[in-house]
Amino acid sequence: MAEVEIALVNAFVDGGVGGNPAGVVLEGDRFTPAQRQAIAAGAGLSETAFVCSSNSADVRLDIYTPTRPIPHCGHATVGAFAQLLASGRFGEGERVNETVDGPRRIRLAEGRVFLEQVAPTLEDLGPGDEAGLMRALGLGEGDLLPGFHPQRALNGNGTLLVPLGEEVTLARIAPDMEALSALSDALEVVGAYVFVPRPGQARQAAIRMFAPAFGIPEESATGMMAGPLGYWLSRRLGLPGTAFQLEQGRLMEPPSPSLLHVELEPDRVWVGGEARVARTFSVVL
Repeated sequence: MAEVEIALVNAFVDGGVGGNPAGVVLEGDRFTPAQRQAIAAGAGLSETAFVCSSNSADVRLDIYTPTRPIPHCGHATVGAFAQLLASGRFGEGERVNETVDGPRRIRLAEGRVFLEQVAPTLEDLGPGDEAGLMRALGLGEGDLLPGFHPQRALNGNGTLLVPLGEEVTLARIAPDMEALSALSDALEVVGAYVFVPRPGQARQAAIRMFAPAFGIPEESATGMMAGPLGYWLSRRLGLPGTAFQLEQGRLMEPPSPSLLHVELEPDRVWVGGEARVARTFSVVL
């Protein structure tokens, strides 16, 4: 048996607190995929990133939830590059991360990490899937934002965007995790990104995210889903501007307030925020 050192990095912190904790293992090439999965399960975090070598980019991140690998993860990517910056391996500037969908640029500047995403595609759900989703969330059609319906967003991961009309409704959600997990697998998505738009406010949406199919009952900051939401706020809701601030994690138990920044380009989306390296810990492999 051997001890594996993991850095705990809180990504998308809000005013230096909260955020979403990710595990970061800097020498990921030492481990097989099965070992990485075991390490991620032992870490017990929503995602753990393994920094691996790449022939086509600065690094390749292999990312695992406690139960399975995941193609992309925003907060683990932010956490990993923040740890690379803190350890002195990288300085500020632009880097490239190799992903299963090709190279993605990373910007390191002014205490923030931003990751590049492709512009998402948005698809309507069938009536049966929409009804099943609302039942799994413990909600009804009348809880939706008037004039809007849930959509499936694809940007490398799959996401269910669920727009609600009232923040009190967002606060009372108690999902049927088994039903939501089954629906997520059937629709090939990571989970549900449930939100309330806040037009005219500095933080343009309040969010909760549930991904039980990936071993994540609720997550405090979700970078890969924030990009599609920023795109939705601009292209579907018509909010002005190309930069959005999104608030997540305040309604969790216990709360973990997170702040995600989204910047839109014509064919690209950037998602970023601040990260704080909290501590290191070990798991036995």
